[in-house]
Amino acid sequence: MISQYIAYCRVLDMQVKKFGRTKKAIEETIGICSDKDILREYLEAHRKEVVDIMTQLYDREREMKLYVKEKENEAARKSTLEAIKKLMKKLKMSAKEAMDFLEISPKDQKTYLPMLKKG
Repeated sequence: MISQYIAYCRVLDMQVKKFGRTKKAIEETIGICSDKDILREYLEAHRKEVVDIMTQLYDREREMKLYVKEKENEAARKSTLEAIKKLMKKLKMSAKEAMDFLEISPKDQKTYLPMLKKG
């Protein structure tokens, strides 16, 4: 049973490399494993459940990656905002001068300006 589960995981890894973490990869894995008699009875009896669980796992992983990325972006914005404020205070630069010094794009400068006015 364990060797079949390991074989299933290997097939899944190959399909994920081919199709990404998608329902297509899961369906292909189930098809290949059934053809090769790897967990055939279980996969055929619980196909929908396996697809649902694997899809949920991939969705959670995707959500977690998005959450982490957003937190990283938030931290970067906060750090940049603090750098702008320090330049303004220590070197008596205007907001525009500080952002130009930090090579912040004009588009991003429009984002930071209201934040600088708040505090």
